[in-house]
Amino acid sequence: FSKFMKKMFLVVVCLFATAHLTQAQVSFGLNASVVYDFLRTADTVDSKSGRMGFGYGLSLDFKKRDDQRAYFATGAYVTSNGGSYTVLSGKDTTVETSVRAQTLQVPLSLKLKTGKVIPKLDKLNFVAQIGVVPGVTVRSRYDREINNVKTVDSEPAKDLTNLLDISLKAGIGLDYELSGGTTAYGGFVYHHGFLPLVNDKAHDVKLKPSNIGLRVGVYF
Repeated sequence: FSKFMKKMFLVVVCLFATAHLTQAQVSFGLNASVVYDFLRTADTVDSKSGRMGFGYGLSLDFKKRDDQRAYFATGAYVTSNGGSYTVLSGKDTTVETSVRAQTLQVPLSLKLKTGKVIPKLDKLNFVAQIGVVPGVTVRSRYDREINNVKTVDSEPAKDLTNLLDISLKAGIGLDYELSGGTTAYGGFVYHHGFLPLVNDKAHDVKLKPSNIGLRVGVYF
């Protein structure tokens, strides 16, 4: 846990240093998400299922002018990843594995705001966002059942999961301008992983992560 906090602190320091060096206008945000995690792609897998998860983190939006509608958005975010999959090992053996991972992400994305499009709600903006998200797996565990008998219970999954992650991020939402330059945000975000999270060599299974979630936040 201490190593994870050191990584998180280092990322945040680098982001604030970048903001200072670029001399851009920066909005700082706190975010939290409820997500549905699932795994994709494997011809050798008999079935797959998802799981609910959670995410939280810090955001930085950079812009050069007050009237600018396009932002460079980055930050440091911790989110869940994972899901369950079942394989047939031999004629009579069913192996079900559930993987739970935490990923530290540094999104690199473009955020666009429409401005005031509803006259009676002049503080409301529509927001769209797209970009790439590099990340690293900071923690992973797994459970396993063979023919409905549990053989592994919440063991570390370092040998079952990959370290590096990169995904496509797309999101839509709304923000509302509160008093004192504070803005509240709510929207949906989808992540589509390009690299396998699960690398189960014993069963020749590689699965890529994705999730979709509801995100809320406050920007200052």
